[in-house]
Amino acid sequence: LNRLPLLEVLVEGKKDRRIAAILHAASDMRWKDFRDAGVNYLESNDEECRLWAVNLCGNLKNYLSIEAIAQLLAGDDNGIIRAAAVQALEDMGIAHEDVAAPPLIAALEDELSAVNVAACVALRTVRSKQAIGPLVDLLGTATGRLAEEVWPTLVAITDNQFNDNPQLWKDWWYRAEAN
Repeated sequence: LNRLPLLEVLVEGKKDRRIAAILHAASDMRWKDFRDAGVNYLESNDEECRLWAVNLCGNLKNYLSIEAIAQLLAGDDNGIIRAAAVQALEDMGIAHEDVAAPPLIAALEDELSAVNVAACVALRTVRSKQAIGPLVDLLGTATGRLAEEVWPTLVAITDNQFNDNPQLWKDWWYRAEAN
């Protein structure tokens, strides 16, 4: 398959009804030559283009897009795009915790459970010390699926094998912060 004409459509940036489909295909097939093409569509007015641009950047680990994806996680109205941004930040977050972790931590408070649960699980990969305090706070207050995921995330980040007792974690974190 000669993909060059498809890449040219993305690079030209003209309005074209095929853009979302091209981004989707490039993301799913992980066409490395399209790695930089998705960045220009992260701010698209078309939600489908934004979604597949996020997936493309995450799947191909376009590290130059991390900040733009973090902004989408923080502010996009579409929950599916926010969830895709979580996945992209998880995919790129190792060795980039300083940029990936803060929006993931903020997403723990997202109104959509698919986003806050995905953010909690993503923090197991990103493993930022910054997440421990908010996770300890959530351990006693979270409900639903998020409540089920907080404890395993704390264990993954800290390597502590405490049970899911919120007070035990709070006491430990208080002592750890003091040191």
